[in-house]
Amino acid sequence: MPKNQYGPADKAAVWGEDVDQNRSNPRPKAISDVIVHFWKKDSMDRREALAMFDNGNRFGPLIALGTALRLGFRLRDFADNSRVLQGIGGVEIITAGSIKVRYYLDDDHDRLHETDFHVLENLAGDYEANLPTEDIVEDPNVVPLVAITVAKKRAPTEEELKSLEDRIREAEKAADRAEKERETRKAAEKDKRAKGKGKATA
Repeated sequence: MPKNQYGPADKAAVWGEDVDQNRSNPRPKAISDVIVHFWKKDSMDRREALAMFDNGNRFGPLIALGTALRLGFRLRDFADNSRVLQGIGGVEIITAGSIKVRYYLDDDHDRLHETDFHVLENLAGDYEANLPTEDIVEDPNVVPLVAITVAKKRAPTEEELKSLEDRIREAEKAADRAEKERETRKAAEKDKRAKGKGKATA
């Protein structure tokens, strides 16, 4: 099992509080424990994850969508054909696009299903996805690991698409400004250090 790259505070959110990472046979995933995989197409993590699932290990390098958003992951870094909007100040990350999700159904706990997962911010600020909700058993005793609202897929309205496009443009501009500011600060710090060394050797 690969080393968890997150700090202690994040482990419970990533792995689930009732999961012992050192167990050789972790508990089967409950039906509402929907896990979203963030994989680059040919990445080592993807190959390792597939191997782990083949061997019955249902955790591995997985991360819940809500946790990924809180940790600041950008879907465009991990999945094809996806877009990310980031709020001013980096407080909020909103996703729009398609990613892959794997899940279990009620009558088949041993077979992992995979489908394209369309994520779209709705007007309430929640997330909607095209996971087949009619096949999923709601278990009040299980806390889902993915902080989203699961609903049947619907086509976005023209107004929503325009709003998303506008926010994408604004987010990209904000990201460009932030990057330029970081570069300016780095250059100023480097220049300051160089001047300090020059005075010390004078």
